[in-house]
Amino acid sequence: RVRIPDMNVSRQALQALFEEVYFDRFGVRLPEIKAVLVNLNTSVIGKRRPISLKSLIDSSDQAATLDAARSGRRNVYFDGAWMDTAIYRRERLPEEAVIEGPAIVEQLDTTIIIEPGTTARSDNLGNLMIDVPIAHYGEPGHA
Repeated sequence: RVRIPDMNVSRQALQALFEEVYFDRFGVRLPEIKAVLVNLNTSVIGKRRPISLKSLIDSSDQAATLDAARSGRRNVYFDGAWMDTAIYRRERLPEEAVIEGPAIVEQLDTTIIIEPGTTARSDNLGNLMIDVPIAHYGEPGHA
């Protein structure tokens, strides 16, 4: 590989660059070998306007309230007891929603369990962050 210093490189300059790299690698000079350009890789660094990640989110199905994002309720077994648990559709969660556990958030490719005593928050990009109290880790059955 030979780094070309600028766009206006001559055949002689390319040959000299090749010979220098060849000598550095193999410690021998072979002036009879002619450099052949086989591949040319370019890298470009440019600046563009920032892209709003919000524009990548389809908010047409987003609910106005957390209650409107709820698809139902069911009894779910947590820590030795059945608990009435709200079920939410992920794509319907409103921005900045706060979900107190126990709850379940369903989406096409996963199910998210929000255990009792934990809180989930959705941000304006649709991320779901679950806050687990430190004391929760020390309880049996929790990691």
